[in-house]
Amino acid sequence: MIDFDSPEVRSILPYRETDQYQLALSRVLKDQALGSSLQNLFPLFPWQDVMKYAPQIRGVEDFHRYVVAPVVEGILQSKSSGLSLSGIEELKNKNHRFVILSNHRDIVCDPAILCYCFFIHGLGSPYICLGDNLLTQPLIVDLVKLNQAITVKRDLPPRELLKWSKILSQVIHDLVTRENQSVWIAQREGRAKDGDDRTHPGVLKMLALAEDGAVVEAMRKLHVVPIAISYEYDPCDALKARELYLAEKKGSYEKSPNEDELSMQMGVLGFKGRIHVGIGGEWSQNQLEQIQEMNKRDQVNALVQGLDQEIHRLYKKWPSHYIAYDLLHGTAEMVSQYHSDEKQAFIDRMNQQLLYLKKKGLAGDEDLEGIERIFLEAYAKPLQGNLLV
Repeated sequence: MIDFDSPEVRSILPYRETDQYQLALSRVLKDQALGSSLQNLFPLFPWQDVMKYAPQIRGVEDFHRYVVAPVVEGILQSKSSGLSLSGIEELKNKNHRFVILSNHRDIVCDPAILCYCFFIHGLGSPYICLGDNLLTQPLIVDLVKLNQAITVKRDLPPRELLKWSKILSQVIHDLVTRENQSVWIAQREGRAKDGDDRTHPGVLKMLALAEDGAVVEAMRKLHVVPIAISYEYDPCDALKARELYLAEKKGSYEKSPNEDELSMQMGVLGFKGRIHVGIGGEWSQNQLEQIQEMNKRDQVNALVQGLDQEIHRLYKKWPSHYIAYDLLHGTAEMVSQYHSDEKQAFIDRMNQQLLYLKKKGLAGDEDLEGIERIFLEAYAKPLQGNLLV
């Protein structure tokens, strides 16, 4: 059991005590510059509602009720064609909570939508694991800690990284096993910019550190649930394709100072089409017993493979994926999966996204063909190995 009151642990935890929570909320509300910035960055942010309901916000459940849920509902109403959900009923029948392991496509919307789904279905407000690279200002730290974010330390020397990984693992274990709280963590560090949703083995190894590396025992206690979130359109698709193209062309890619902020803004405000959240069943005792006699490396590899297959199965394939496949390969192999007007809409939108890069000086004419190829590859990627689904 970890000491949640130790300075090190408190530094990565969200605000948990009522007085601490209200002090942070007060700091945020008093910062007019932050209010103005949030309103400019995310026009859907209900700043006036926060001011109105502030006296009633005493913890994360209130924050989700008065702030997060209205924000997500606003995004779904104005920036999507609706949200569908599968698999939630099975989780509602459980007495325990879970580690939610999902694919990762959008910085803000992935955790926001997943937490919204859990909250409105009476499963509480999950904790979310968020990289410290996104915490660029003290008041942004306040804002995410109000939203139950656990800080994940990144870009540290190996010894320091191991230390903080152990602390993170112990925190997650205590939240799930002792406090009966769910925790969301992405299957890998960073978004899957190429459309390839694969679990990094290091995530599972980190989760096992609290059990001295005993992988099966750790997964048994954490009640891991795989989830796939799929967007018909990715608002950041052209930016992602540009990054991958430049990395391919130059051998590396270095983000500009405000690039994450731009991605967050575009991810929230860009049109996403239809959205689906597919929730799988938690890993069963039978599944875990089957790998019990393997060595730790093989156990991790088996769990990674199973997780990837389940996320791939749960991932909703939209017409955009089939259209991209046909455009990429110059075929009509997938024509039964979409209509001609959907194909034209996809092409028109893609051309608009590429034109945006050109107008912003982010790409020249000579780059657009390569960026378009990677753009289409990312949309077609979820079909690989599963073309008949």
